Amino acid sequence: MQLIEAYGTGMKKIMGAYANALVQPKIKTTNNAFKIILPNVNFTPKAAEVHKDFEKAADLALDSNEEKVLQFLREHLMITRKETQTLLEVSQSTAGRILKAMVDSGRIKQIGGSRTTRYELRKE
Repeated sequence: MQLIEAYGTGMKKIMGAYANALVQPKIKTTNNAFKIILPNVNFTPKAAEVHKDFEKAADLALDSNEEKVLQFLREHLMITRKETQTLLEVSQSTAGRILKAMVDSGRIKQIGGSRTTRYELRKE
């Protein structure tokens, strides 16, 4: 179908496009994926202020969701991803991201894996 030019050329082109830019792309990796964050080279200070306000609102929402999960854990001792999804009224992937962030920050711990994964408060 000739949908690509050549294998492996995309990253080289992206990095080349940012060669003279003040900000560079960031690459974040996990065990099974990678994410590349492409800075907006058309950035203006006013847009940055709006972006900061948006980030603050997103952080507050995440904190609020994390607090709901922590409150649930104080009352029920364990929670699953599905219960988190229902509790927070979010998608499966969002519930998973919130739980992963909480595990990564040390607020909760993961027990088991796959379909039997549960989460509980980390004991100090």
